[in-house]
Amino acid sequence: MTSPVIHFEIGGRDLGRMASLYGELFGWRLQPEGPEYSLVPPAEGGVGQFAMFSDPDGNVIGLLHQAES
Repeated sequence: MTSPVIHFEIGGRDLGRMASLYGELFGWRLQPEGPEYSLVPPAEGGVGQFAMFSDPDGNVIGLLHQAES
């Protein structure tokens, strides 16, 4: 695949329900990465390092450092 999807987000209000739904549909196991954020472990090989945080004004910022291939 020349341009694979390396990151996407799904927002929701009830993390427990979302984890249950996507676990049943796709076999995903969410890993908590903070009080209001979880990640699905990457497939074989990984994609790199990912961080999310809020600035002083509450703007959410996400950074991705791609793994070298």
